[in-house]
Amino acid sequence: MIDEGLRKAVDTLSWEELQRANKIHPQFTDMHHGYAVIKEEVEECEEALEMIQLHSNYLWNNVRTDNLDGFKAETVIIKRYAIELALEAIQVAAVAQKLMNMLEMEEK
Repeated sequence: MIDEGLRKAVDTLSWEELQRANKIHPQFTDMHHGYAVIKEEVEECEEALEMIQLHSNYLWNNVRTDNLDGFKAETVIIKRYAIELALEAIQVAAVAQKLMNMLEMEEK
């Protein structure tokens, strides 16, 4: 179960990422543009998750062969990709909020 404090911290990080991105990138021109950006971020999440899955398999192989050094090395790699996945997921949340903001502006 995810702690509510952690959930709020991630929500804050996604808001901060949106503020940072808004300084660099203007609002989306239309739904197609927004979709392309969020699709790219989702693909980057998928790539990071694939690496976690791959190295989890290597981790298991190290368990089966009692290879402690290999096991340690894989945990470092998995952590690196897990953090990358979290960062990309925060960007997905920021892009989703940016899309929601765009739609709200269009409704006015």
